[in-house]
Amino acid sequence: MLLNDKVPFRMQWPQYADLQVNGVPVRAINRPGSQLLGTNGRDDGPIITPCTRDGINKISLTGCDARVFCFGVRIVQRRTVQQ
Repeated sequence: MLLNDKVPFRMQWPQYADLQVNGVPVRAINRPGSQLLGTNGRDDGPIITPCTRDGINKISLTGCDARVFCFGVRIVQRRTVQQ
């Protein structure tokens, strides 16, 4: 997320974002790396489950952007209907 974004609670990636999970490149954005989001634009969060494994995982995010971002990971566990 871009810190101090004028649009509250909007998720967006830095310019030229390069995301890797356990050394496997993951496409973070579906737009050209140089293109900024407009007021109504939103970026989706990628699904990294296929690249993860039990135990320790390494997530690497690099980008080329002068703006300040924060990075978060949501960890969930699939449950059955009974749970």
